[in-house]
Amino acid sequence: MGKKKRSSASFLVFIAITGILGVTGGGAVAVKAVPAIIHAITGSCPAVGLVSSGLINGSASAIGISCKVVQQQITYESDGQQETSPAGAQGVAQFMPGTWKGTGCAGSVWNVTDAMTCYVKLMKQDLRTEGGNLRYALAAYNAGTGNIPAGLGYADHILSLAG
Repeated sequence: MGKKKRSSASFLVFIAITGILGVTGGGAVAVKAVPAIIHAITGSCPAVGLVSSGLINGSASAIGISCKVVQQQITYESDGQQETSPAGAQGVAQFMPGTWKGTGCAGSVWNVTDAMTCYVKLMKQDLRTEGGNLRYALAAYNAGTGNIPAGLGYADHILSLAG
């Protein structure tokens, strides 16, 4: 009676991870498969770099899209790291300074929570502007609302990764 019961989800995650690592020897393919397994079992997405699982899942819920889309977009943008791109985009959600200011975002692009709050604000705005079309909203996030065709390759890439 002194033993704690494991939840079935955590036990399945443990089995899936150890099974993959055992079969593949722990290579990169195994590590890449783990987030998909966690999502399949729990329905939630794991962290991406500095962006916690709670921020990934909460952002997706606030926008009304799959956490896998948010996860893949943040992975593609910055791998969840604080960086500045060669084009000048900053932080984990890769905001251009003018976009951050124009969206009316509070706080700092370098604060992960502030950046993800602004990410939600911009994605919701882009979804409204694009009539609920997620592909076009992703393209607008990447290239701006006036330049949807230039962002479609980006949008298609994110959506294909999100499955």
